[in-house]
Amino acid sequence: MIADDDEPAPLGDSARRMVDAARPEGRLSAERKARIHGRVLAGQDAGQCRMTENTFAGLRFVRNRMGYDTDPGDFIQPLDSRPGAGRIAAWTWRSVPEPALGSLAPGTREWEMTRYRAYQAQLASQPVGATFRHATAFLRLAAEGSSLSRT
Repeated sequence: MIADDDEPAPLGDSARRMVDAARPEGRLSAERKARIHGRVLAGQDAGQCRMTENTFAGLRFVRNRMGYDTDPGDFIQPLDSRPGAGRIAAWTWRSVPEPALGSLAPGTREWEMTRYRAYQAQLASQPVGATFRHATAFLRLAAEGSSLSRT
C-alpha cells in the first residue's frame, strides 16, 4: 500500500511489458491500426486532429525519455510540496529543456525533436488528467471503430 506522502514508483520493465501486452491495439497489424486511427482523426476538425496528434506525440516523447537520462519526476509538477496534496490528475506536466540528441542520426534526431515540440506545445503546463482523458477518448473511438470494422 502506498502512503499519502509516497511518490508513485516508476514502472519496471516487467510492468511495462504487462501494460503493453494488455493493450488490445497490440494485436492489430500496423496497417490496420493506421486505418482505424486515420478514420477517427478524419472525423475530427483540424484543430482537434492536431491536438490529438500532438497529445500522442508528446506522450511518446515522455515514454522515449523514461529510463535514460530523465527521471519521471522531471516531467511532473505536483500541486504543491505538501505530501499527498491534491489529486494526481490535477498535477501538471513540466516544461522540460530540449533534449541532447547530438549522438542520434539526423532523421532520428528530427523525429525525436518533433515529439519534444509536441510535448512542449500540448502537454507542458497542462493537467496530467486532462491529457489522459483526451487520449482515452480518442482510444475509445478507435476501439469502437476497430470492433465495428470486424462486423
